[in-house]
Amino acid sequence: NLRMFDRQTLTRWQQITGRAVSGHLEGARLRPLASAVVSWASWRAAHPRALVLAPPSDAFRYGIDPYHGYDSGGPSAPSPVLATSAEPARAADDAVLPPKWRVVGVGGGSSALAFAAPRTAGRAALARARFDGRPVVAFFRRGTALAGRAYRLSHSPRGWSATVWRARLDSRKLEFRMAGDSYVDARSGSRFDFFGRGVSGPFAGRQLTPVPHQTSFWFAWRHFHPR
Repeated sequence: NLRMFDRQTLTRWQQITGRAVSGHLEGARLRPLASAVVSWASWRAAHPRALVLAPPSDAFRYGIDPYHGYDSGGPSAPSPVLATSAEPARAADDAVLPPKWRVVGVGGGSSALAFAAPRTAGRAALARARFDGRPVVAFFRRGTALAGRAYRLSHSPRGWSATVWRARLDSRKLEFRMAGDSYVDARSGSRFDFFGRGVSGPFAGRQLTPVPHQTSFWFAWRHFHPR
């Protein structure tokens, strides 16, 4: 998990928490946004008119994974970055998930939670939970190249992407279930796509409210959110 700096103040920021750990703005915290890792194909299909940020002319090629090999040992391999600390031993003994199992983390502090990528096969899945006293739902979709597995992303095995949403529209609670590869509200019969958009039923054309979330390895999320 990275530490980055801003060019204006040279403050150093922790990626997973958004907290300034040293420098002029030490102690400040960035406002989280929903951040999903999805394939270009799925994004383009859902948003054919979307703008795309152009890379600078000196950028490395997007088809090459600069961190290739980091996850080549599979989910049970410890993190090589932490090989000199006690963290890998604790992660290896974790009975909840293997250290490098991919999760989608929501929130922080005492109210943090993680949705684990499904262990089952299939093209779509969902998971439900409560966060800050409100129902939330994670939509999973298989097909995105797993970063860290191969030098070329096109050669990487495909894994799960996830988006997280409030399970409520207006004042109505939504009870989601799977119907084939679709996410369906059992109460209204409305179907939603992976990007939280109502595609049929009474809620067609409506948009679910995203919950700030980020993709992470389990060992990193657990390190910063042990409870």
